[in-house]
Amino acid sequence: MNEAIFWILTVYLVGIALFPIAYLALPNLMDRGVGVARPLGLLTIGALVWFLSLVKVIPNAGWTWWTIALLLAVAGWTWVMMRKRNEFFRFIKRRWLQILATEIVFISFFAVFAVVKAMDPDVSHTEQPMDLMMLNAVVGAENAPPNDLWLSGQPIAYYYFGYWMFGGIAQMSDVQPSIAYNLSIATIAALAAAAVYSLVSNLVRRDGATSVQMLVAGLLSVVLLLLISNLNGMWELLSFAGIGTEGFYEWLAIKGVDLTDPGAGWRPGGWWWWWASSRVINRFSPDGTELDFTIQEFPYFSLMLGDLHPHLMSIPFVLTTLAMIANIAFSRRRWGFGWFRHQPVTVLTLILLIGSTGFINTWDMGWMLFALGGVVYSKSYRENGREHLRAIRSAVPFTVTLIIVGAAYFSNFYFVTMQSQVQFPPLIPTKYATRPIHFLTVWGGLILVCAVIIGAIIRPIMAREISSIRDSLSAMIRPIMAREISLIRGLLAAMTADDPRSEKMPWLMSIGTIAFFYVAWASSHYMFNDNAGWFDAITRLPLSAMLGVVFVAFFVATYRRGARGADDGVQIVLLILTISSLLLYIAELFRLHDFFASRHNTVFKFYYQVWIFFAVAGGYAAFLWIRNHPSLTGVHRYVSAFGAFAATAVLAVSLYYAPAALAGKSSESGTEFTLDGIAFLGDTASGVPEALEWIRRNVGNDDVLVEAPGSSYSQFGRYSGFTGRPAILGWTTHQSQWRGGDEWWVNREQDIERIFTSRDDAETLGLIELYSADYVVVSPNERAKYTGLDASKFDSIGRRAFENEKVIIFALGE
Repeated sequence: MNEAIFWILTVYLVGIALFPIAYLALPNLMDRGVGVARPLGLLTIGALVWFLSLVKVIPNAGWTWWTIALLLAVAGWTWVMMRKRNEFFRFIKRRWLQILATEIVFISFFAVFAVVKAMDPDVSHTEQPMDLMMLNAVVGAENAPPNDLWLSGQPIAYYYFGYWMFGGIAQMSDVQPSIAYNLSIATIAALAAAAVYSLVSNLVRRDGATSVQMLVAGLLSVVLLLLISNLNGMWELLSFAGIGTEGFYEWLAIKGVDLTDPGAGWRPGGWWWWWASSRVINRFSPDGTELDFTIQEFPYFSLMLGDLHPHLMSIPFVLTTLAMIANIAFSRRRWGFGWFRHQPVTVLTLILLIGSTGFINTWDMGWMLFALGGVVYSKSYRENGREHLRAIRSAVPFTVTLIIVGAAYFSNFYFVTMQSQVQFPPLIPTKYATRPIHFLTVWGGLILVCAVIIGAIIRPIMAREISSIRDSLSAMIRPIMAREISLIRGLLAAMTADDPRSEKMPWLMSIGTIAFFYVAWASSHYMFNDNAGWFDAITRLPLSAMLGVVFVAFFVATYRRGARGADDGVQIVLLILTISSLLLYIAELFRLHDFFASRHNTVFKFYYQVWIFFAVAGGYAAFLWIRNHPSLTGVHRYVSAFGAFAATAVLAVSLYYAPAALAGKSSESGTEFTLDGIAFLGDTASGVPEALEWIRRNVGNDDVLVEAPGSSYSQFGRYSGFTGRPAILGWTTHQSQWRGGDEWWVNREQDIERIFTSRDDAETLGLIELYSADYVVVSPNERAKYTGLDASKFDSIGRRAFENEKVIIFALGE
């Protein structure tokens, strides 16, 4: 386990070295961003190494990562010690306990999830081989952009910056990618835990929380983010215990949840029973055909499953961006170009966060721009005499400039290597509605935890709004009936005045948004979806209407508080809940018009973002309950107590899933306790690890392999993907996903088949030269794919550079 020690020491050194950036960039946070210092450090170093290697000033290597880190550390700490020494030491003296708590959270979650991955280390299923290929690609790349190891000669078209940053840690700590893979997952959990604890602690502390309340709120947010499951864990427990009838589980209709599981002591025992929790939302035809396949992963599921995907890697950076947005909201400085002069570190960090958001996980761009725009607009509105046009004129130029500069810095990705599979029109209507029981299975627990926010914050605001509307309508009806024209004019003047109580803007904006999306869906549903029923517009209403009402309520409340000058923690929580309700509403009506031809990827990515936001809101909700419950009386107190009991019970059941699923999955691995993701190859194909090691030691990073390609989720592409050396072609379906079509690989697949099967040496050599190939791999994969393959045909055009009983590797052109 020496690799784990070197790895975590490297992560700690990055955090310490780059803490001055967080300290200077986030001056309005109580802990000055100590919980997001490591993500900010990785982002800053990674962005500099990426750009400088792109323009070929420096190579992408471990020593360059360390050099950039050292230079930033010297500059940052020198500035802090020379300019802000007394302030810094006062900060440490005041906040040492908070800093210590954050560090304990970080190291605890790293240790826990390092053990989780060591119990089940195999990079062998789902999209894990693809993820290891990506990690190997960035580690082996001398310059940005890295080459696509499964399409030689082409750069990666996927959003790869998360891999780039964790690959940087691998190079700095000199840990091989197959081990760095599992350590990256543990690090993501630790970074996310520290970040959400820090963010929620800042929000509640700003709103008057005591140290104990802050600790409870922060820790609960960590639990909600990383340890609980959706309520399918409850259904699994009930079905395993034999509670419920066959008719009930048929009505529930969650694939894999029924009364047939054989059980394994205290947990279900079916093969991959835990998988059903990520596939809750679905509809089936009478013959059992899946009609509405979707994905609803949540962070613990992703960490346990072990796919090193952008949606998982982005969690700490999503929380870091939220911390920056909170920092902007809490700032007393006037928004605009003067910001750069007064706080350049904040501005430069904000540019990197904005620019990298889509590079880490493109799906995060929408909510990030919404949240940033909402905070900036509210701030500018207050700073410009509460006049909308002046606020817009003040907010837009600087904000747009930041976005443009951020996109320009990472322009090689956005405008050169990124390829989109999105077709026109980019959004199309979904065919099926989510069943309410499935929606509640996914979100019921988190909604119950966050319900206190509705009672404590939303309910009084909406009561005032409804009262104001009722008074306005009453005042409108009376003069109309009396034909008092003068009063009508006075009323109209009052209603158009810039008075928060009478302003109609948030109602018009929110209701207009909901109506626009619903009308757009209803009008396009019948054009795009086969067998659309005329009654669909009515049957879609129950859940959509509920989400629409929730969005309107949160939007109005957020707008009103922002217009009145609210710059507290609850304002940030209301903002992210407003975004959450809108994302859920849109996912119910529309999907991205992409390669998958279903809404499963749209639901997957939007729901994942909402889970992060709900975890933040849930921690804040705990603080609200602790603060407000003692002052309640009568029926309100009983309702509050019952709600807390119900939420606690649901959380307790949701926590059952984590150990039960881990025990089931790890027992199915069969690999010894290790962090090496490819250790499983030693048992399943003894000749393969030896061949992989030979390739790593003897084949150059730019040398091209010829190996058999295959479909996604297969064992093909491992000699390139597991070693970091490019192959002519790897997983074909994923190339179509990344690049929006099969024209990129169809000819290559045919040419590779001819290389392995042609009896004409001249033809074989011509194809090898076409792709500048250097080595041919003949392994069980090739023998199985190309029936009758005679490996001796390559003896006439190359030499046997490596050979064992399973694998032969021919060096070409020798």
